[in-house]
Amino acid sequence: MGIYLSVFFILTLLSIREIFCNFKYKHKRVIIAIILISYIILSTIYCGPMGDYEVYEESFKNTNVNQMPHLIGDRFEFLYSLLSIAIRSISDSYKLFRFVLATISMLLWYKIYTDKFLTGGHRYCFVLMLVEWALAFGYIYIARSNIAFAICLFSFRYIRKRKPFKFLLCCLFALGFHTLSIIWIPTYFIYGKKFTGAKWRTVLIIAIIALLLLGSQIPNIILLMQPICDYIPFFGDYIKSKIESYALRGNLNAYGGLFDQIFVQLKALANIVLILILGIYILNNKNKRNLITDKEENQTFAICLNQYMIGAVLYIIALNTSMALTRAAGLFTIFEFVILSRIFEVSLVKDNKNYKVACFIFLVLYLLLRMILYYFGYDHGHFSLV
Repeated sequence: MGIYLSVFFILTLLSIREIFCNFKYKHKRVIIAIILISYIILSTIYCGPMGDYEVYEESFKNTNVNQMPHLIGDRFEFLYSLLSIAIRSISDSYKLFRFVLATISMLLWYKIYTDKFLTGGHRYCFVLMLVEWALAFGYIYIARSNIAFAICLFSFRYIRKRKPFKFLLCCLFALGFHTLSIIWIPTYFIYGKKFTGAKWRTVLIIAIIALLLLGSQIPNIILLMQPICDYIPFFGDYIKSKIESYALRGNLNAYGGLFDQIFVQLKALANIVLILILGIYILNNKNKRNLITDKEENQTFAICLNQYMIGAVLYIIALNTSMALTRAAGLFTIFEFVILSRIFEVSLVKDNKNYKVACFIFLVLYLLLRMILYYFGYDHGHFSLV
């Protein structure tokens, strides 16, 4: 736990400097690069329960070049399998494979943490890193879903710039690492819709209540999507089998987690409600003094809240279907890091140092609590970070 707290403390100090003092962007980029290099090292030497370490290690050691003709339809997606075969052909070291995967992942995260749109004109780079470390330890636990996740989030720039070819190319790469990435494709067409309006808030509330009531029937509804896969060339059968697999797994499998289903659901719902209340309050407060007055920042906040709302609905579906599906919801709930960082753009906070300090303390304590719950949600046993 010491390493996790140490990184959290360092990112907290950097966030303080970023929010309350002048911090040149060129210096930020260097520090971000150094931190991500340390993440690569931690990813490489890690051998704990998170990220299904033992499962992936065993799979890598059983990899051989004879699997090449069976990449599509194999246990893992084709790009992950191809990369595994390539590394396995030159070395039997699983740590080397993790190093390669971590390098790919952290290069993408460097682009994300320096994205002008997500970081508010580079003002909140370290705040974003702090939030992500607290919620998922910076995704250092390299798995297929982590890499696909980073590719999808990276592709968000092509959604904003309306570049469909580059976006779809990114989605294809993401699908090569995890099938659940297919749920990211509709984002290109949903982007810009005003889900934060009164009409969409009503739809959201009705959807969440309906999904909670449907409960055990959700897997059967998901299975109705399978015929659509018949129209997908090459990968249709594979995607269909994956949909069936996820839908029938049930939500009692915690995938290494120690908390029971009820606690996980209550924790998830508490976080969702907090973020949605905060987001809707900021966008719709009738007292204009308390709103984000900068037009561009207000639009950014609204877009990211839209994404989070989609994730909230998907998460409810996942909690009633399969814990594995929460990874798909994570593609959208990740925008929580933007929402939380924009607290400091609210006029009442931005113009009052005391409010700003109070908000920062609240944010740090909230993130610390979530990090501790995340850590102790797994049985670390004999595993360690080294």
